[in-house]
Amino acid sequence: MPLSDQDRGTLRLIERSPDRGDGWRTCTDKLFEVLIRPLPSELVEIDEESVPKRVRLTEAGEAVVTWV
Repeated sequence: MPLSDQDRGTLRLIERSPDRGDGWRTCTDKLFEVLIRPLPSELVEIDEESVPKRVRLTEAGEAVVTWV
């Protein structure tokens, strides 16, 4: 699965964000719509029901962040 520079940057941004417990990070609605939603589901887990929205990296997402 080829990733764009923006996708790789977004994954790094998620990794650098404060951990809110169990790997979850919060994000604004604007950030979510523009950067997070387009990411492949193999790389991020999304909790759209929470307010604010939460995201966390999957094992594959963590591996990508480690190697980029």
